[in-house]
Amino acid sequence: MTASTRRPTTALWLVLLWPAAVASAQTTASGPFHELAGEYRGTVKRTRMALWATPIAASGRGDAVALLLFPESERQDLVARLQVLAGEQEALYWRACESVRVTEYGYDYNAAFSEIWNSGAALVLIHSGPARTGSLVSGWRNATARSGMVANEEYTSLRGREYMVSRVTRDPRTGGLTEVRLTRTGFIQNFFDNPALSLVPAEAPAGVLELLDGYVAAKYTAMERLGIGPARLPTDPPAVCR
Repeated sequence: MTASTRRPTTALWLVLLWPAAVASAQTTASGPFHELAGEYRGTVKRTRMALWATPIAASGRGDAVALLLFPESERQDLVARLQVLAGEQEALYWRACESVRVTEYGYDYNAAFSEIWNSGAALVLIHSGPARTGSLVSGWRNATARSGMVANEEYTSLRGREYMVSRVTRDPRTGGLTEVRLTRTGFIQNFFDNPALSLVPAEAPAGVLELLDGYVAAKYTAMERLGIGPARLPTDPPAVCR
C-alpha cells in the first residue's frame, strides 16, 4: 500500500465536527421532509444555481433531508461524477486503500476519502430527531447551522469564494423551499457577505433525486467502512483494504 502525505480538506473536517455521520441513506416517502423533495432554481451573485432536495433515512437520528446546491453551469459534470460515486464501489475503495496516509497514530484515510467521495457541490443535511438540539415538526419555517439542524458536509464556490449554508427557509403551507442563506467561509471572515438565494420550484430531471440519494448512501457507507470519524485512527487497515 502506498503512503500519501495529502492533508484532509476543510469540508472533511467539518464532517468530523458535526455529529452527522449517516450509516445508511434511503429515500423515504413520509415524515416532515417529504414535501421538500424536488429541484429548485435561483440566482445569487449573478450565478444561476440549482438545488436538489431528497429525504433520506438517517440511522438513529430521526428524519433528514439531503440538499445539493450547485451552479447550473456545472450540472452535466456533476451528474457524471455522482453516477460514478453512486455506482460500483470496488474501484473507489481500491483507490482509497492505495492512497492511505500511514502515521504513528494509525491508518489515516481522511484525505483519500475526501478526494474520492466529495461531490464538489454544497452537500447539506437537515436533521430532526433525538440527536438534534431541537425538533423540526410539521409547519417549521427555518432550520439553521447555528441551531445544529443544518450540517454542512461540503461547500459551494461562487465567483472564487467559498460559501456554506447558514439557514434554510421553507413555506410552512406548501412545504417547499423558498430561500437559502449563504455565509462565506475562511479564516478571515466577511460578516457582511451573507447572500440569500431565493428559490422557485423546477421540474427535476428523471432520476436525479434517486442519484443524490444513492450518492449519500455510498458516501456514508464508505465513511463507515474506512473508519472515518472522530474516533482514533485504526491501527490496522480496515477489512475493505485487506
